[in-house]
Amino acid sequence: MPDCRQRPIASRRIFVGARLVCGLTLIASAVHCGSSTSPTSPSPQAPPSPQALAQALPLTQESANFTFHYSSGDSVDPQHEELWYAWAIVHLGVTSPQKIQYYKYTSTTQMLQITGMEANAWADPPNFSVHAIFPWNGHEVVHVLTALVGRPSDFFNEGIAVSMQVDPSAADPTQVLWNGVPPDAIARAALAGGQLPHVQDMADTASFRVIPDTNGYPWAGSFLQFLVTNYGMTRTLDFFRGGGGRDESLSTIQSRFQQVYGPSLTDADLAWRRYLSNE
Repeated sequence: MPDCRQRPIASRRIFVGARLVCGLTLIASAVHCGSSTSPTSPSPQAPPSPQALAQALPLTQESANFTFHYSSGDSVDPQHEELWYAWAIVHLGVTSPQKIQYYKYTSTTQMLQITGMEANAWADPPNFSVHAIFPWNGHEVVHVLTALVGRPSDFFNEGIAVSMQVDPSAADPTQVLWNGVPPDAIARAALAGGQLPHVQDMADTASFRVIPDTNGYPWAGSFLQFLVTNYGMTRTLDFFRGGGGRDESLSTIQSRFQQVYGPSLTDADLAWRRYLSNE
């Protein structure tokens, strides 16, 4: 799958124009991205208009749920994207009310030239858009879909996207992988080495974003996969629905978590760690 799970996606994200050098960034307070770090405040730079993007990426290809935009000599994979989307909307229980615009770039350099942002991939939920250097991508589409429900902290927002990184064409089409490795295996190794933080020490965005993406993303993905498996997607969407945004305080997260799931965040963390230890 040409997103986070097949190659390293923790690339740095660099804005020009508003000249904010940072990790994964929110554009005009609206872009929820899924593969690197975020600044503490959004860039004032808005994403290019659809008209500007159409000029820069003049070729289009339509599928049932996506419109792909790309440049001459490049290619996209609508069939793979649609296969993943068919699985995702059943698993998540959320569908997009309109076609998702998929902007495909030949490289992070081309993306930087056109958008002012250098990254492997990022999402623009308010405009039902994803931007990627991959012919198809699942992680960023999850952000577009979950934004229709609500926005919790980055730990949960990125965690659910990682937990849906599957490849419908793989031998096991529902196996979740982060750069080729199951998130549970990454979390389990960290736990065995005494390096896995407690969820309550990662749950708010500020705490999550100080953790390297290569660790924090699969740890969050493992925990969200654990929640969905043990408590169901309906409760998880309820938690998203009540989200107060990416800067929600830890105390609010803890309170909402217990209201939605039943156990406290601390107890859920202990249950997750027992699960990791017993596998």
